[in-house]
Amino acid sequence: MERNTEYELLRSHFSKCLEGNGAVIVVSGSVASGKTTLLHSFGEHAIGQGAAFLDATASRSEQDQPLSVIGQLLHSGTPSHDEAERHKRLLVHAVSTVEPPAFLPPPGRGGADVRARRELANIFFERAQSAPLIIGVDDAHYMDQHSLECLLFLIRRLRSSRILLVLNESSRVPQGYQWFQAEVSRQPFTRIMRMNPLSRRDVFRMIAATLGEAHADQYAGIWHHISGGSPLLMRALLEDQQAAALDPLLEAPPGPAFHQAVSNCLHRCGDAVLAVAQGLAVLADGDPTSAVEEILGESHATVAQCVDVLNSAGLLEGTGFRHKATRSAVLDTLSPGERSRLHADAARQLHTLGASAVAQARHLIAGDPVSEPWVTETLLEAADQAVDEGRVYLAADCLRLAQEGCTDERMLATVKAALVHVEWQLDPAVAGRYLPELTRAVWQDKLAVPAVLSVVSQLVWSGDIEQAKEVFDAVERGEIGTQLPEAGHEEALTLTHAWMCCAFPELLGRLSPAEGARPRNTTGMAALALSSVLKGEADGTLVTEAEEVLQRSRLDGRSLGPAAAALAALVLSGRLRTAAHWCDALLQEATERNAPMWRALLLATRAHVDMRWGMLDAAERSAQVALDIAPPGGWGVLLGLPLASLVSAMVAKGRCREAEKYLRVPVPAAMFQTPFGLDYLQARAQYFAAVGQTSAALGDLHRCGELMDKWHLELPALVPWRVRAAELSLEMGRVQESRDQAEEQLARLRPEEYRARGMALRVLAATSAPEQRLPLLRESAELLVKSGDCYEQARTMTALKRMCQELGWLEQARKLESRIAELSSKYGFVPPAEAPEREDPLTAPVAASLPPAPSLAPSHTDHELVRDLTEAELRVAVLAAQRHTNTQIAKTLFITVSTVEQHLTRVYRKLRVSNRADLSLELLLRSVDHP
Repeated sequence: MERNTEYELLRSHFSKCLEGNGAVIVVSGSVASGKTTLLHSFGEHAIGQGAAFLDATASRSEQDQPLSVIGQLLHSGTPSHDEAERHKRLLVHAVSTVEPPAFLPPPGRGGADVRARRELANIFFERAQSAPLIIGVDDAHYMDQHSLECLLFLIRRLRSSRILLVLNESSRVPQGYQWFQAEVSRQPFTRIMRMNPLSRRDVFRMIAATLGEAHADQYAGIWHHISGGSPLLMRALLEDQQAAALDPLLEAPPGPAFHQAVSNCLHRCGDAVLAVAQGLAVLADGDPTSAVEEILGESHATVAQCVDVLNSAGLLEGTGFRHKATRSAVLDTLSPGERSRLHADAARQLHTLGASAVAQARHLIAGDPVSEPWVTETLLEAADQAVDEGRVYLAADCLRLAQEGCTDERMLATVKAALVHVEWQLDPAVAGRYLPELTRAVWQDKLAVPAVLSVVSQLVWSGDIEQAKEVFDAVERGEIGTQLPEAGHEEALTLTHAWMCCAFPELLGRLSPAEGARPRNTTGMAALALSSVLKGEADGTLVTEAEEVLQRSRLDGRSLGPAAAALAALVLSGRLRTAAHWCDALLQEATERNAPMWRALLLATRAHVDMRWGMLDAAERSAQVALDIAPPGGWGVLLGLPLASLVSAMVAKGRCREAEKYLRVPVPAAMFQTPFGLDYLQARAQYFAAVGQTSAALGDLHRCGELMDKWHLELPALVPWRVRAAELSLEMGRVQESRDQAEEQLARLRPEEYRARGMALRVLAATSAPEQRLPLLRESAELLVKSGDCYEQARTMTALKRMCQELGWLEQARKLESRIAELSSKYGFVPPAEAPEREDPLTAPVAASLPPAPSLAPSHTDHELVRDLTEAELRVAVLAAQRHTNTQIAKTLFITVSTVEQHLTRVYRKLRVSNRADLSLELLLRSVDHP
C-alpha cells in the first residue's frame, strides 16, 4: 500500500495496546489523503491478530443527531442479540438525558449526563476485557457534540486499557471541533500522525506495484505532478491507465476515473471549497483571484482557506489547477446555467478590477448576455489584442458578440470591418459575405481610414478592381474616412496602392516614383520595395530593405501587410532562396498562431518557389495542402497561385489526367487581369503541350505576352512565356521562329535572371549549328545550376547526354544519365527522355532540325582520314574544333594538358591540317554518325 510508514506506526502502537497500554492516534490529513484506506487496512490487520474492530464515519448531515457516532460504534462489530438490546436501551436513555438545543451548554461542558457517559464508556471497556479493541472514527471533525463528549470521557480513562482509538480528521477542522482537538492532544498517550502528500518515490512504488517498473520510470514524475501526491487521484490514474491498455480507443490518463475522483474529492471538501474551486475553474489562468471573492461574495480569508484545502487535496498548485483535466472535472460540477452566470459575473468583476480586455472578453463570450455600455469597446479592444497575439479565432468570437450587442450604426460598421479583416484570416469566402454591406458603409462615410483601406484590400481580393480604385481615390481626395491622416497613414495608403498594382498591373502607371528620403518604417519600406520591383526599378538596397521588413515583422494585425509585401517583392525579383527562408519562417509562425488563410497563402507561395526550383513533389504537396486548408471558393483572384503550381507539377510528373481535374476548377474572370492569371495560363499551356494541343498551348502563351505588353510588365523570372513558346515552335518545325523568340527573350533578361536565361540558351542551342551547340548547352546548365531549378537542369542535361552519346563520350553520357535519374527521383519528375506524352524536342538527337553548317561538305577522303583517329583523339579534336582551350579540354576530359597537346599533334598530322582553326566540326560529327 502507499502509506507503508504510517501503517507500520499503527502496528507498533497496536503491539503496545496488547500489553495494556491504551493510546489515541490522531491521523490528520487533507481530503483524499488516504486516511480511510489506512484505517480499514489497519482494522483488517487487527482483526487478523484477534482484536475487535469497531468503526464509524461522522457526517456533516448527522451533526444535529445526538450520539450518532456512538450509535454506529455500538452497532459495529456484530454484537449479540442481547448486547444489541442493551446497547439500544443505553443509547435511548443517554439521548433522553440530552438537553434541548436551546439549553445546550458550551462544548465540553455538558451534553449527556455523567452517568449516561460512564455507562456508554463501560461498554467499550467491557469489550476490551475479552480482546484488544480498536476503535476507528473516520471524518471525526464532523462528529456531533454529544459523541465528542462521550469519546472524551472514554479517552481520559483508557491509558491502562487495551483500547486503541484512531481518529481520522481533516488538516483543517471546523471551529466546533477545535475544543475536542485541544483536549485530546493534551493527553500524554495521544500521538499525532500527519498524512503528507505522497512523495515522488511513493508514486513510483505505487505505479511499479501495479504496472511494473518500466511504466513507473515513464509516469512517476508526470503523475506525481498531476495528482499532487493525492492517493485518491493516483489510484484513479492507475485505473485509467489499466483501462486504456485494454481498450485502444480510450485516451491515456487522465481519463474518466480521474474525472470522477476529482468530483468526489470536491464534494467531500464541503460547499465552500467546492464553490471556490468552481470560481477558479471559471476564471482563466492569469485572472486575479480576488475576482473569486467578489463573484462568490466571500471574504478574502475564507477564499484563502479554501485555496489551501484545494492545494492540500492535490487539485491546485498555488491558485492554478495542476492539469487541464482537473479544471474540466471541476467545471463539470456546474450546470450550464450556473456556468454562464458565473462567467457573466466574472466579466463584470474583471472590468471593475481593470483586468485586460481579453480576460474580460473570454467571460463575455462564455457567459450570459451583459448589457453594459463598456461591452462593445471592450470586445473591440480584446479582438485587436487577440489578433496581435495570434489568437484569431478568439478575435472572431469577440467581434461576432460585439456585432450582436451593438446598436450604434457607426460603431457597428467599425465592428463589421474588423470582423471581415479577422474572418478573412479564417475563411475569405465568409468574409466576402459582408463586403456589399461594408462597401455601402464606406460610401456613407461610417468608417475610419484604416478600415476603409481594409475594405479596399477585400475588393481587390474579390476582383472588383473598379470599385477598389474608386474607393481608394476617394480616400486620397479626403472625401471618405472619418479619421484624418495620422502617423503611418500615408505609408498605409502607399502599401495598399502597391498591393493593388501587384494584383492588377494595369494600375502600374499610377505609381509615382519615390521622392526624397527613403521611409524607415516597415510599411513604407515594404511598399517601396514592392512597387519598385513591379516597375523594374528594384536594386540591391531595396531587396535588402525587404529582408529588413521581414526581420522586423510578425504575422499580427499591424505587420502582416508589410510582411506579405516584402515577401512578394523577393519572389517577383527572383530572390528565391531568401524568399523560401522567410516563407518557411512565416509559415511556422502562421501555424503557431493558428491563422489558416495565412498558412494557405504561404504554402501556395512556397509551392510557387518549389516549382521554380523544379522540386515537384514539394510543390505539389504544398499546393494541395493550401487548397485543403482554403477551398477554391475562398481564394478570389489568387486562386491561380496554388492551381498553377499543382497543374505544372502534375504535368511534369506525367499525370496529365489529374492535372485536367484541377483545370476544370472554376476560376474568377478577374484572375486573368492579374499575375496569378499569367501563372495559370502558363501552367495550362504546359498541359496543352503535353497532351498534343500545341495550338491551344501557344494561344495561352501568346495571351500571356499580350497581357504583359498591355501592362508594360516584364517579369520573365515569373513567366518566361517566350521561352515556352520557342520550345513549342521548335516542336512544330518552326526553327527560325523558335530562334527569334529565344534571342528576344535573352535580350530582355537581366544578367542575374539565371533560370530564364538558362532555358532560353537551351532553345538557342537546339536551333544553332553543331559547333555552337555544346558551349550553349554548357552555359545553360551552369546558369540553371545557379538558379536552383532541378527540373530545367535535367532537361538541359538530357540534351547534353544525347550530344555526348553521339560524340561517343559514353562515360560522360553515363554520368549525366545518372545525375538526371538522381534529380528526377529526388524531386519527383519524370526524366525528360521518359515523358510518356511525347519526346521532348529539346532533347532530340543532335542532327535534328539543324541548319546547314557554314563549312564546305567534306570529301570521301576526309572521312577516311578521320577514321584513322582513335576515340581519345576524336574527343579532343571535337572540343578543339569548338574553340575550347587546351586547359578547358583537359578539365572536360579529365586528362592533363600535356596529353591534350600530344593528342592534337597526332590529330593535325593525321588530318593533314596545321592548327585547330582548320578542324571541321561537321566532319568530326558525321564521322561519329557514320563510322
